[in-house]
Amino acid sequence: MSSLPRNENWTYVCYYKEGTVILGGLFPIHGYKGYDQCGSLLGPSRVQRLLAMAQAVDDVNNNPGILPGVTLGYAIFDTCSRESIALNQSLNFIHHRCDRKISCQKYSNLVGVVGASFSTSSILVSHLLALQQIPMISYISTSHQLSDKTQYPFFLRTATPDNLQAAAIVDLLQYFNWTYVSLVYSDGGYGFEGMRALQDEIEQTDICIATVQQVCRSSTDRHVEGVIQKLQSFPEARVVIMFTTIFETNMLLSASLRLNTTGQFVWVGSDGWGTTTEEMSGNEMAALGAITFQPARCAGSFAAFNAGKNNPWLDEMIAAGMIEKTTCNLTSDSCNAFMAAERDDPIVHYVRDAVFAYAHALDSLMKACGQKVECLLASSCKGVTLRDTLLNTTFDGSCGRVKFDANGDVMGRYDVRNLQRRADGGFEHVIIGKWDSLDRSISVDLDKIVWNWTRAPTYPQHQEYPYQHQKPKPHDVESEGSCHAEVPRSVCSEPCPADRQRVQRLNPCCWDCVPCPDNHVVVNGTCCVQCSLLETVEANECVTIPAVWLTHSSFTGMILTAISLGGVICTLAAFFIFLTHHEHPLVKASNKHLSRLILLGLFEGYTHVIVICMKPTYVTCLINRLMFGADFTLIYAPLLTKLNQVYRIFSGASTSVVKPRFIGSHAQVFISVLLVLMQLLLTSVNLILTPTKVMSVPTGSGDERGVQLACLTRDNNLHEVVASILYNLVIILLCAYYAFKTRSLPACYNESRFISFQVYTTVVLWVAFIAIYFSVSTPINRTICHAGVLMVNDTSALICFFGPKIYAVYKGKSASRVGVTGSGVYNGRCTTPYPRPPLSFSPASSADPSLKRVETAATDIFSLPSTRISE
Repeated sequence: MSSLPRNENWTYVCYYKEGTVILGGLFPIHGYKGYDQCGSLLGPSRVQRLLAMAQAVDDVNNNPGILPGVTLGYAIFDTCSRESIALNQSLNFIHHRCDRKISCQKYSNLVGVVGASFSTSSILVSHLLALQQIPMISYISTSHQLSDKTQYPFFLRTATPDNLQAAAIVDLLQYFNWTYVSLVYSDGGYGFEGMRALQDEIEQTDICIATVQQVCRSSTDRHVEGVIQKLQSFPEARVVIMFTTIFETNMLLSASLRLNTTGQFVWVGSDGWGTTTEEMSGNEMAALGAITFQPARCAGSFAAFNAGKNNPWLDEMIAAGMIEKTTCNLTSDSCNAFMAAERDDPIVHYVRDAVFAYAHALDSLMKACGQKVECLLASSCKGVTLRDTLLNTTFDGSCGRVKFDANGDVMGRYDVRNLQRRADGGFEHVIIGKWDSLDRSISVDLDKIVWNWTRAPTYPQHQEYPYQHQKPKPHDVESEGSCHAEVPRSVCSEPCPADRQRVQRLNPCCWDCVPCPDNHVVVNGTCCVQCSLLETVEANECVTIPAVWLTHSSFTGMILTAISLGGVICTLAAFFIFLTHHEHPLVKASNKHLSRLILLGLFEGYTHVIVICMKPTYVTCLINRLMFGADFTLIYAPLLTKLNQVYRIFSGASTSVVKPRFIGSHAQVFISVLLVLMQLLLTSVNLILTPTKVMSVPTGSGDERGVQLACLTRDNNLHEVVASILYNLVIILLCAYYAFKTRSLPACYNESRFISFQVYTTVVLWVAFIAIYFSVSTPINRTICHAGVLMVNDTSALICFFGPKIYAVYKGKSASRVGVTGSGVYNGRCTTPYPRPPLSFSPASSADPSLKRVETAATDIFSLPSTRISE
């Protein structure tokens, strides 16, 4: 082992070891300070990677089962964390004319390169090395762009590519149900390709990206602060994915500290910055609680690395305190220095796997040519042959089985890490879960996570709070750096309640929850569907409303039933009185047969009220429709026949001795029944036109909605109601006409005042009934209206038609001296009032033959005793 002489420009210093074949190495040992100048030495995690390569080469050389008789060597260069320097250093690995800037000799026995670190560097270097068909295996370049074999035919890697890392990040978002996130990526191949891979994965899910921002290493503080403020403008997107390197990450975290936004975001980082905490440059508080992904740690990790004296950066490592133990001073020819391994850097395993991949591939080639060492130096064992052998190489690496696919990628596993603060005040990345690409599974130990976020969404100053968010109360916002176990939310819109419709905004993850109109249910959360008018909404389901009707047990039903029963009893009592006093002159003068028909109509009306209060069925509805018009016809048809009979008798007898036709009792009953049958015929026609059926009628609105049973509806039986009313109105008006015409008849036959009163009452009731019946909206109210009209009409008819007669029957002194007039009841003989002009019943002597004929006709028809006409 020897050390090459150093150049004044230490950028090109080489860590070299001689060997039968040489492996090149590109590692960022120093930072970059501008103008292609290297900066200070990086942290131990970066330095130990180059030591891991040197130690892996030693392990191969010490293994007799691999490459027997062959010694591996290395030539490792510092890329100074800069793409241009990495490209410049890679010129050492190709055949070209030497100049004074190259401190290492040309490596004719170089077979491959391990590196580079950053994807942007690997993209440039791979293009250059491909010109001379030199394979290149990177230990950490993860850009998905490098998987394109048409562009990078000689590139392989032992690190998991970004497309798998993007899949792991998306699986984490879905695990926590984070559906609305922001994305920040760094410039260059790593960040750009990672961003594209992440977007491709997200397109296959229901996750939305609120905003995508780019950060460059050359960005000013003002620009980076603008990125933070842009992230703040999407307060619902609490989770921010950072596909950035450690340099852009520190720029963002520093801006977050300056703007005092600590705790407002939940950072989810790629493997570009979640390796160690030593590189965070004092920004740990801003990143506290961040979740990052790193290649899975492996069992049996390195305990220490041997930093030999030929290491050109050994003095810097000692000065930086990285060397744990040294056995000699730096001037000694034989000296060994040891560096303790960083416990949280899994990249060293991928460095080791890259070295062993070359070793196993070269061993396979040497076996193929008969264990001849010389064949390894032949051009036939380099270039395409070596690359193809690498692609077909399988071996047990530091973290498990290593096998390349056709794109030079390996399947991978990731550790899910959480940045936490230790009890001593330091910071560390704690492994909280695993992700495996083989079955695309993620496991997270929620008990190990420590979050650092404010409970309530935060908004930039002067920005109004969206209506779906309430302004946080003072106790909802925790102090800076506060940690708790509650998983933060990162969704644009919370799921709508079951009774709210989701109205989509432009962003598919954002919507407004809008209440549906009355009596609507939400279907699939996106549309409102109206329930039927007979249904109501309960728990976002259409539920049939139980139908109600006017029952006898209800308060109103009990009142109506009690009154109707009372009316039935009174009607039966009147019938009994007329039946037992059928020989009374006043009963005979009232035409007992027609009076009984009227009493039958009153009885029918009162019993109809009882039927009305029953549950609407086909039978009850049929009875109600038949009785609707018959209620009045049974009362006024006999009354009309009676008045017509009296009028014809007295008007005809004054001019002729011939008795008028159809004035007998049987004829009068027949005419009355005929009039009733006409009403029933009219109803029957309506029954044919509109068959009887029970209908459920919706009533009310909002919380007072209900359903009531009804026989047809107000609109369906309109013509039937109007026809029945008009028919009965004609009969009633004819009754009023004859009552007026017979107002001058003898007192025993004159009921004009009572008839007129009853007619007027009925007309008023009809007007009120029509107005109320067609204005009320519920069947029960219409039923009450109908029942009330029937009872009032029947009661007034019972009082007007039979009350005075019954009173006269029981209070009269003698049957032969009782009369009823239009104005009351008196005792006396049936006589003709004087004077009475309308029927020309002018006063005359008792010998007037015309008056004698009137009395004779009346006596004959009504079977009254003969009367005397008095002056």
